[in-house]
Amino acid sequence: MNIALIGVGNVGAALLRQLHGRAARVAREAGEPVTVLRAAVRDPRKVRDCPDPIFGYTRDVGEVLTDARIDALVELAGGEDWLPVLSSFLRSRRPVVTANKALLARHGPALLALAEQHGAPLRFEAAVGGAVPIIRTLLDSRRVDHLTYVGGVLNGTANFLLDRIAGGTDYETALEEARQAGFAEADPSDDVDGLDAARKLSVLAQLAFGAAVPPEAWPRAGIARLGPRMLRAALRPDERVKLVAEAWETTDGVTGYVGPAILPASAFLARPSGAENAVVIDGTPGGPTALMGLGAGGDATASQVVADLVAVARARRAADPVEHLMPVEPVEVLSPRLSARLVGLNPRSLNALWGQLPPGTPHDPDARLVGPMDARSLLALADRYGVHLLIERRGGALLQAPPAPL
Repeated sequence: MNIALIGVGNVGAALLRQLHGRAARVAREAGEPVTVLRAAVRDPRKVRDCPDPIFGYTRDVGEVLTDARIDALVELAGGEDWLPVLSSFLRSRRPVVTANKALLARHGPALLALAEQHGAPLRFEAAVGGAVPIIRTLLDSRRVDHLTYVGGVLNGTANFLLDRIAGGTDYETALEEARQAGFAEADPSDDVDGLDAARKLSVLAQLAFGAAVPPEAWPRAGIARLGPRMLRAALRPDERVKLVAEAWETTDGVTGYVGPAILPASAFLARPSGAENAVVIDGTPGGPTALMGLGAGGDATASQVVADLVAVARARRAADPVEHLMPVEPVEVLSPRLSARLVGLNPRSLNALWGQLPPGTPHDPDARLVGPMDARSLLALADRYGVHLLIERRGGALLQAPPAPL
């Protein structure tokens, strides 16, 4: 199977190394050799730490699309601008593998519809969870269960930073450590502001609930500027803080949020360390399923791209190679009711904030606790006063029951 590759950054280079170093095993599992013929990149002359494609690099994506020798496309460049390219390739009845969560979060339903219409597989295991095979697990579970919950620790960069900060490292030093380890981009805004996790949550909601939710629709708080002293003041010894993204189905629709959450150290979602991710899905009658693994870094993500390529190669010999999914419809995200601990405030600012709470909102000034209250109102209040908030999660041992929606 001949592959065209768009984007040879951290993940793309790791993919080329893995396909070269594991060529015999990949060919055995796929039923045929899997070879990268050509790669489209911004700078073809750049020196890269990976084997070159057979016919090298090009800046002209059109060369990739029109090359009749290409059997499948792998897109690892990221960003929503690749929608026309992926759509065109699917219309040519050829498979696409992508790790582009930004594109899938907003245009996943349209791409999936194109894939089904033209009989061209669309695979995207690497878009969520790094080495954690959550997409396949979710799809398999949904065939027999009615899924009601999906969520977890979905950003390895944020988890790496929170681990270091909780251990006493300041934010900027922790960020530089993450960059040196290959777990953070030069601009980590999407990771630390929670946008990357929100995109992944949107992808999971499409598959779990058939719900098309734009990433910006989730109530969201990030972890930027959290410091060791803030966490020491806010957390008890038996607690951990994680950037959690979760959504659940209610009788009225879908609700969820993204934000730093306080978890008991014994909870499953408190366990991932460093750049690990952890994901839980729940439904009836099957109950909860929990997965954990490395969620950031080129090798972890590329391993799932290889798995998708093996699946695509096998599907080429099947009578029906396309994954048939439930219809996906736009939905409005209901704002959950959340409780939070407030950190990083001086007493004067805190007193001013208490005075701005909606009448009847539960709060404990001594413990700096507020809520439960509408999540969007809570986040707006936090932004107004420059407050860091840590969402309180309460409930069962595995992951803690979702907060009650409005």
